[in-house]
Order: sequence, then C-alpha cells, then structure tokens
Amino acid sequence: MSFNTKTRTKGTDLKGVAFENTDLKTLKRTYVADRSSKRLVYNMKWIVEFIRATTPNLNTRSARVYDMKKHFMTLYPSERYDLIGKHLVLSTGEYQEKAATSSVNRSVALEQVFTITPEYTSQLLTKLRDGSSLEHKILLLQLSTGRRVADILYAADIPSKKGSSIIFTRLSKSDSKAERKVPLYFIPYSTMKSTWEDVREEVKHVKDFAYAREKVIKLAKSLTNFGSHFMRKMYVAHSLQFKPKRWNDTVWINRILAHKKGCLDTALNYSNIKMGDDVELTKSPKAVKKTA
Repeated sequence: MSFNTKTRTKGTDLKGVAFENTDLKTLKRTYVADRSSKRLVYNMKWIVEFIRATTPNLNTRSARVYDMKKHFMTLYPSERYDLIGKHLVLSTGEYQEKAATSSVNRSVALEQVFTITPEYTSQLLTKLRDGSSLEHKILLLQLSTGRRVADILYAADIPSKKGSSIIFTRLSKSDSKAERKVPLYFIPYSTMKSTWEDVREEVKHVKDFAYAREKVIKLAKSLTNFGSHFMRKMYVAHSLQFKPKRWNDTVWINRILAHKKGCLDTALNYSNIKMGDDVELTKSPKAVKKTA
C-alpha cells in the first residue's frame, strides 16, 4: 500500500479535517465501523502506517497503536477481535527494538541521577511567571501539576480543587474517567485555573498542535537544556519530599503522574532528578537517546 498522510481510510467520514500533525482523536471521533472485513483490514493497516509516519518516538508509537486497538474493539463485535489483534500492531522488529531500548535506558536511569536545589526551582518559577507567552504558561502548568503538554493543550479537563490537591477525570493516554487526585505545587489553585483557561483560549482555533509543542520544547531547552518533560521530573522530585513514609517511591510516582500501577520503567524515567545541595545537570556520555 502506498502511504501518505493525505490519504483517507475507506468508508470513513473525516469531515474535511486534515490529518497532518493532528491527534488520533480525530480518527476516533470520525471513524465509522461497518461489516466489511476487507475494508477493516485496509483501514487498520493504514492507521498503523499513519502512526509510524507521524510518531517518531517508538514508545509513543507503540502506545498509540495499542490505544487504537482498544478503541477498535469497542467498535466491532468479538468475532473481529482476532483480526484486530493481528493487524493493529507494530512489527516484531519494532517491539524488539523498543524492548532493547527500554532495557538500556533503565540501566542508564539507575546509573545517572541529576540534582537540583530549591533555589534552582525558585529561579525557574520566576522566569516562567514573568514570561507572558503561551509556552511560559504551559511550562508553568507542567511544573505545578505534573501534566503532559498534550493534557494542558487539549486532552485534560481543567482540574477541580479538593483540599490542597487537584482532581482530573480526563487525561491523555488514558480512557479512564475515574478521579485522579494529584498534588498542586508552587502556585495557588486560582492562578493555576486562570492560567489554564488562558492557554485554552489562546489555542481555541489552533489546528497544528505539533507546532505548539515544538515551541514549548524550544523554550524548555533554552531555560534548562532539557525538554518539556524536565518540568514533570522536577514536579516528581519536589513531590517525593512530601510523600507518605509508607509509600514506595515507584508507587508514589506512578500515582501522582496517573500512570499504571507497577510500571517500573516509567517511574524510573521520572526518578532521575533529585533534590540536593548543589545543581548537577551534566549529561553523561553513557546516556542513550530513545530510538526515533
């Protein structure tokens, strides 16, 4: 099959929405299932190729394919599940590469730990508060709530307040509508809420969220030499100071980031920033970059 992102899945009403750099939620919202198994196979192959073409990060690619597989199983009867399981998957080579990369990165995470100080955090907060751009606001919300850029831009509900914590019922990379209670740090709830509302107002007519993400990453690197996920790691490092003593670090990290319980790799990825007496953010030459 000759693939490009301008082609369309068969039998699907896409309402004229361009696919380039848009989230798969567009496809979820517009895809209509029918009885044709031939059309189903074509569409699933197209979706996998679309995800490959638009998702360079292998971990994210795998998660998106799995997410679409779960979605298709809600659209089709159980007699189609074997067909869906066969075609809505990546190649064996991609999964092997993902596993090998995860293993190496786990070793790196265990060997390499960065440190920050309260003063470093305070200085960064000042820069983010003083900046008026959309990117400054998004990074401030990341640092304060620990959410992903996609959550802040469009995926999450603006959280409600519950005591000193905040409550989410909708987050990216999750189909659950259960309440997720997480800490709020550094700014009061009223500031968080108004900032989040400002972001949503600014992006109300934005169609290319990929460009917005790139600008956020660029600002994060100019401020910290790391990408936007660094804000989430700082959120975790700050939070670990206040976790209940009976809680294991991994369990706590997965809880406050709304990850699956027992997800060791993800928790390790967010635990290599620690609070300390000195700032040490020098990248080790042993660090392995995740496979694109």
